[in-house]
Amino acid sequence: MSLLAQSVGLAEAADPGFFTTLISGFDPQQRFVLCIVAMGCLTGLTIALVGTLAGVWQSVRRREAEVELTRDLLDQGKSAEEIEKIIRPADGFARAAERWSKRC
Repeated sequence: MSLLAQSVGLAEAADPGFFTTLISGFDPQQRFVLCIVAMGCLTGLTIALVGTLAGVWQSVRRREAEVELTRDLLDQGKSAEEIEKIIRPADGFARAAERWSKRC
């Protein structure tokens, strides 16, 4: 008997896993519905995870850009007040956008 045949034989003789035991009581239609629901849950989880990671990535990149801009402005000899005005503009549009984003 070949090694492959022995391993297949051992796999068939092994105790069924938890998942196999769990779904063995379902008929094929119920298994299909269970698979569809599981795929939907996995898709939702993946979308949520990717969205969260993208938001974190954007936040990190924005902060890196601010730090780089601050370094460049300091190298140019700008004062702290000038740098603050450049990095955090106090125009009405920015304040309105901030209020709107907090409201949502």
